[in-house]
Amino acid sequence: MRPISNLFCLAILLCLVACSGKSEFIVTAKIKGLGETNVHVAYLNPEGAVDEKWVGVKEEAFQFKGETADVVLLMLSDGQGRPLARLVVEGGDEITIEGDKNKPNEFKVKGNDTSERWYEFISVHTTQYQMPDRTALNTEIEKYVKENTDDLLSTILVLVDYSGDNRDKLLAQIDEDAKPAKLLMDYNGLQAILAKQSRAPLAAMTLYASSGDFDTFSPGAAGRSLIIFWDNASGNKRKNIINTLHQADVESTNALIADIYMESDSGAWRANWKDDPIDGISHYWVPQGTMHSALKDLSIVALPTIMVIDSTGAQRYRGDDARVALQKLKN
Repeated sequence: MRPISNLFCLAILLCLVACSGKSEFIVTAKIKGLGETNVHVAYLNPEGAVDEKWVGVKEEAFQFKGETADVVLLMLSDGQGRPLARLVVEGGDEITIEGDKNKPNEFKVKGNDTSERWYEFISVHTTQYQMPDRTALNTEIEKYVKENTDDLLSTILVLVDYSGDNRDKLLAQIDEDAKPAKLLMDYNGLQAILAKQSRAPLAAMTLYASSGDFDTFSPGAAGRSLIIFWDNASGNKRKNIINTLHQADVESTNALIADIYMESDSGAWRANWKDDPIDGISHYWVPQGTMHSALKDLSIVALPTIMVIDSTGAQRYRGDDARVALQKLKN
C-alpha cells in the first residue's frame, strides 16, 4: 500500500463523520508476521473526538470493537508506529482482514464495500503504488474518478492516494452524495495543521550505523541531505527510489544520502542495500521505529518517507516521490 499518503489519512480521519445514531462495528484481523505486538487504532468517535486505543495481539490476531455515527476512516498501526492498514468503516460493519504484514497491498478485506474495493484497487495497481514516481498512479486514479463520479471510493482515492496537481478538479467531478461536505470543508485546514506539526527541523541524532558502531548523524551539517525512512514492507520501493536517484546522477549533487531502517530485522536491513548502485550511502538501523526518541517528533506516519534537508536542518521536501525530492535537492 502506498505508505506515503497516511498523513492525508489523518486529516480525513477528523472529517469523515455525519450526524446519525451510534452503532457498533467490529474489526477482526489475522496478519502473518505481526507477532505479539500491540496494534494502535484511531478513528473519530460519535462525540466527534479522535478515539485512540491499543489492542492486544495474540497469535498474530486481534479484534477491535468501536462505535461510529456514520462513516469513518479507521487507521491501524503496529507497535512501532508503522502504518498497518486503513479502512472505511460504517456502523454495523463486521470487517475481517487477512494477509501478510510484509505484503500489505495483498490484504484481503471483507465486510465493508468501500474498503473491499479500495484494497482491490490497491492490489490491481500494486506496481504503480510501489513506483517512486507517482505519475502512473495519479493517472489511474484520475481514470477511476472519471468513470465513477458517484462513488465514495473516488473521494477517498483523491484525498488519500492522489499526489498530482488536479485534486480540486477531480473533487469537482465527484457527485455531492459521494463527497461529504464536512470532509471537504475541514480537509484543507486540518492538512495544513498536520503538515506544520510534521515538519520539525532535524537535529543531530545518534544512530546505529552499518559500520557496527553508533554514529552521530547531523543532516544539517552536510549542507544538503536526502534521507529515506523505510521498513521491510517498503523495501522494494526503497530499491526503486535508490535506482531512480542513481539514474538521475544524485551523486553529482554532493549531498549526503542516507537511509534509516525502522524495523527490528537486521538481516533484512543489510540484505536490502548490499547491492545499491550508489556509493557512499550512510545506512542506519533504528529497531524501535518511530518510537525512537530522536524520531518521535517527526510524525512519520508512512513508509517509505523521503526527506530533503537543508543546512539549517529544515525539511525542504517530505513525501515518497523520488522525482520531486531530486528537484528540491538540486534547486
